Amino acid sequence: SSRVISYVATVLFDGIIPSFLLVVTGITTVRNLRNGRVQPIDAASNANNNRRSKDRHLFLILLIEIIGYAPLAIITNAYGIYREATQYQMKSNDSQAIEYFLSSFPVLLRAVPKCLNFYIYLILLKSFRRKTFKILPYFWCQH
Repeated sequence: SSRVISYVATVLFDGIIPSFLLVVTGITTVRNLRNGRVQPIDAASNANNNRRSKDRHLFLILLIEIIGYAPLAIITNAYGIYREATQYQMKSNDSQAIEYFLSSFPVLLRAVPKCLNFYIYLILLKSFRRKTFKILPYFWCQH
């Protein structure tokens, strides 16, 4: 039906294509950063080690975002396709209860990629952590 086609299009445009673009732009970003820094620098220099550390953090951030976004987007959209494909089948009360219970997980999983960046930055980046802990008392003191 047209609803199934709509859900398949949603999987493509909300799951697969953004995941693919995230991978491509992430790889391109890492490659451009590495190529932009091909300069003769003393191997023992602290600046070189600092750049490597930042490059490593950027790579980890991109990797976690890709691993966090792609599967979760595909799972939530696949559930929508399953729901549409089985909506006209006769189901027992137990089966309906299980499906209703399981339907809450895709809703929860939809929120994870939106929150993931905050926790990635909080764990990996010292400057973000410092600024976050500096700002938090303002939120607690106002209420």
